[in-house]
Amino acid sequence: EKENQLILVKQFRPSTGRYCLEFPAGLCEKEEDPEVTALRELREETGYVGRIEKVSAAFGASVALGNTKVKSAIVRIDGDHEDNQNPQTNFDEGE
Repeated sequence: EKENQLILVKQFRPSTGRYCLEFPAGLCEKEEDPEVTALRELREETGYVGRIEKVSAAFGASVALGNTKVKSAIVRIDGDHEDNQNPQTNFDEGE
């Protein structure tokens, strides 16, 4: 079995004027389950497909700056899966 690894994305953030390394992330569409959001954002930002292992309870993302609540997901990616052989990002227009 392959070792566990983390997948990060490099994105430019105008607020810092720099590129940042981040976990794939995004906002839930109206009435969308967090599991669906996590898999959609993973596919858009990395090209990988996976399966949800766990979704956390909601927690404060940056309580010093606001009251935004987030959830995190652990997603297992099968590197041998056909869709993960040559992953390509697929950002929504404007992202």
